[in-house]
Amino acid sequence: MEPEGEVPVNIIKGTCQTMCPVSEMKLREREGLLHRFEILRNQPGKPRRPPADPQRIIKAFSRPAAGRVQPSPADIRPGPVLLRTVVYLFENVAPIAERDWCHVYDYVFDRLRAVRQDAVLQGLDGPHLITILEHIVRFHVYAGYRMCEAPVNQFDPVINDQHLLECLKQLIRLYDATPGSHNNQPVFEAVYLLHNLGSNQSIQQGLAVPHHIRESATVKDALDLNLAFQQGNFVRFFRRSMQTSSVLCLCAIHRHFCHARLHAVRVMSMAYSSKTCQFPVSKLVKLLYIDRGHLTELLTACGLLTDQEKISAQHVNFLKAKFTAPEKVAVYKQPELEAQLQKQDLASLLLNKLQDAS
Repeated sequence: MEPEGEVPVNIIKGTCQTMCPVSEMKLREREGLLHRFEILRNQPGKPRRPPADPQRIIKAFSRPAAGRVQPSPADIRPGPVLLRTVVYLFENVAPIAERDWCHVYDYVFDRLRAVRQDAVLQGLDGPHLITILEHIVRFHVYAGYRMCEAPVNQFDPVINDQHLLECLKQLIRLYDATPGSHNNQPVFEAVYLLHNLGSNQSIQQGLAVPHHIRESATVKDALDLNLAFQQGNFVRFFRRSMQTSSVLCLCAIHRHFCHARLHAVRVMSMAYSSKTCQFPVSKLVKLLYIDRGHLTELLTACGLLTDQEKISAQHVNFLKAKFTAPEKVAVYKQPELEAQLQKQDLASLLLNKLQDAS
């Protein structure tokens, strides 16, 4: 899938050997358009327009426009340079510890769009593009989880998901079209299944992959989770989710937790509907793998607890007449996943130096 509606020009063999063409670097220096991650450090004084660091500046995304002159081959980065650019971003920029990681995300997101744009312009495919897309998919899956609690003015999950799916679909097509074995294919087939949990199209894709891929532990687990989700078996769904060995897969499935929990509360409101039946909140916490505070907020949003009751509630009365599905369900980070991520180096996760289990 071609990013941003780009129409491929005649195949251009990239000749730019730096992460940013010299012409763009000079233009952005002159116009004061350098990002703070790209300026030359330790400059004497405070120049009004600091110079670019040639080792840090990266080509920015430029939206296609009608009547725009065809890019010069000197401005198109070939496959090895695009891969080097992605590796640089994930080793040197993505791990930057900032209070508002959204600024890091926005910068990396833009530069990855430019990488994909250069790949389209020169008709890049094969192993180089497969590796590049695998790295980019990891970033979008991870960012979708890390930024899940951020306000929409800082992070738009819909846009992130759109780019994630574009890359995933293109990657899966490349696996089919590129000869040879692809060691990471089981993980990304599983990510596609888990990101699109409950989709018949994604399940058909999972069942149509070669037998050795379908029988890998990662894909089998993803198919099993799809079945549990479609059947509404929330107990099995959460238990099997927490047993997922791949951090990437757990990040991908996390986006569905809030909907699975809402479904569970809806079902229990009908199954246990009684004025005298009291279900322990502590038991529900364990079934839904959610902390007590977030659970009582969900029950309150569904009309099953009052604002006063949620503070000290030990039991909940499930009554189908009281249940009201909220317009929006809050998304929270998962403690088990947070603990796993804290043990891992981000660059290693994004570049697969940890080697995803298959």
